[in-house]
Amino acid sequence: MTAPPKDIDPSDLWAQLATAPRPHEIVDYPRFREDGAPIGQVGIVVLTFEEQLACSRDAGKFTRSFLKEKDLAPEAPDYVEIYRSQAALEVLIRCCRKPNNIDHRMFPSLEELRRKATGDEIDVLFRQYLQGKAKYGPIISQMEEDEVDVWVERLAKAGSSLPLGLFSWDALAELTLRLAFRQHRFSTDTSSAGGPLDDGSNSTSSSDSASL
Repeated sequence: MTAPPKDIDPSDLWAQLATAPRPHEIVDYPRFREDGAPIGQVGIVVLTFEEQLACSRDAGKFTRSFLKEKDLAPEAPDYVEIYRSQAALEVLIRCCRKPNNIDHRMFPSLEELRRKATGDEIDVLFRQYLQGKAKYGPIISQMEEDEVDVWVERLAKAGSSLPLGLFSWDALAELTLRLAFRQHRFSTDTSSAGGPLDDGSNSTSSSDSASL
């Protein structure tokens, strides 16, 4: 995790944080021309906690209104599906900014975004937001190979999955994939070596067969 800067007095830290540029990425909009080039670019900023709360609030309001159910249980399948879709739109209308000026929103309104963007475009943009959030956030999202060894040892000593709470979903997927690669490589190396060492009888049998 990133440590607080050592060259800033603690009393000035908040002022530095308040005036620091908002973390953002410039990405290609996931729609392409006939020649394969993207139609343009979009800036994606990391939302503040207040903005995230507003996304949850407005997604809940929309879902209850859309289903015409004020007391619908949040775990109901219809509620969950529509809420998630609307929550993604609420995030995108706030995080997507003009690439040449990230202080200005990219889309004129949420309704326009819903009408003009395809479902696939929404999915891609939302994944790119999550990736940017993981990249600039304090939650562990990337590991070097030697760090995998450290985490494996820590998990083994802990005897539980609690340390994994520090990981983002992307990091959990990466750790799982790396461990799968290691297991596959170990299995392949063992198989190519002929498995467990024998007492030499196989070698003798082969020589005897060859001489017959």
